[in-house]
Parts: sequence; C-alpha cells; structure tokens
Amino acid sequence: MGGILQNMKIGRKLVLGFGAILVVMAVLVRAAILDMITLHNDLVKIVEVNNKRQTSATVMAAIVREDAIAVRNCFLETERTEEMIKRINDYNAKFDEAFMEIEQITSSDDAKGRNLLLLVKESWTASRALNDRTLALLTAGRQHEAFAMYEKESRAAVRQAIQATEDLVKHQQMRSEMQYDTARYYQDTRLLKISLGFATFLLVVIIAMLLF
Repeated sequence: MGGILQNMKIGRKLVLGFGAILVVMAVLVRAAILDMITLHNDLVKIVEVNNKRQTSATVMAAIVREDAIAVRNCFLETERTEEMIKRINDYNAKFDEAFMEIEQITSSDDAKGRNLLLLVKESWTASRALNDRTLALLTAGRQHEAFAMYEKESRAAVRQAIQATEDLVKHQQMRSEMQYDTARYYQDTRLLKISLGFATFLLVVIIAMLLF
C-alpha cells in the first residue's frame, strides 16, 4: 500500500484523499438530513394527529360517563327528566362530532385503532338505543318498566361503552408514546453523526500523514 502511494503522483494522491473525504462527508450529510426529516415528521404527527386523537378519545369517554349520570338522574329527580334528555341529546351530538374527527385521522395502517373505533361505535349505538327506550318509558309514566330495563339492559350496555372508550384512550396514549420514542431514537442518532465526523477528521489526519 505504501509503495503504491509513493509511486503515485501528488495530484492523484490529493484527488484520492479528498475524494474519500467527500464520500464520508456525503454519507454524514445524507444521514443528518434523513434523520432531521424523520424527526420532524414524527413530531408533527405527535402534535397534529396523535394529540388530536387522544383528545377526541378522552372527550368520548367523558361523554359516555356523563350520559350515564344523566340517565341515572332521571330516576333520582324525575322532575328534571326533560332537562336531562336535552343534556343527553347535546352529549350525543358532541360524541358524534368527536367520533367523526378521530375516525377521519386514524390511518388505515392502525388496525387496532380501527377495530377499537368499531367496538366504540357498536357499544355506543347499543347504549344510546337502550337509554332512549328507558327514557321513553320514563316520560310515559311507566317508571317501574323503565327502571327494570335500566337495571337489566341499559347499565350493562353503558359499562361496555365505557370500557370500549377507555380502551381507545389507552390505545391513543400508547401510540403517542411509541411515536415519541421513535422521535427520541432519531434524536439519539446524533451520536452517529458525531462519530462519523470524528472518523472523517481521523481520515484527514491519516491522509495528510501519507501525503507528506
């Protein structure tokens, strides 16, 4: 190796040496750019997508609980039944809005998220239908029948809806944590860039020693 370099013209030595440096630097720059792009995309996804999904899921979980409380209040304070029904209708509209938002921004590659949304929709639809039937009996003055339906069917359906929305909230939290960990990983790859920079510096020193 040393003999070949000694017989090589100085111009060719310089071209070879600095060509090697340029290759290493190109690798370093490319790695840095790719990591910066990935880090930026992950952070944007955390802020603009995952946070919105988690907020919507949390809103939905809270609405299911508030809806259950409103139905229960109809039995405890029958004079407020109309007020509670109006409140429940408002809850339903807010739930539908939150569900539509989270459904639109849940990507097709999030299979578990899509399945959880389906479970939430099914359980919430069943819960709403039973609550409507319960309240219809209550407003018709058939309190005993209404309470029997509430005890046997409505409460169980509400519990399923609560569980489904809570599972969705946990899933969104997990997705945010995974995305954050990924962003941290690309941030940590700065160590690789530093190592490549140090290797480039050593290469320059070695080439300089070989040339002179």
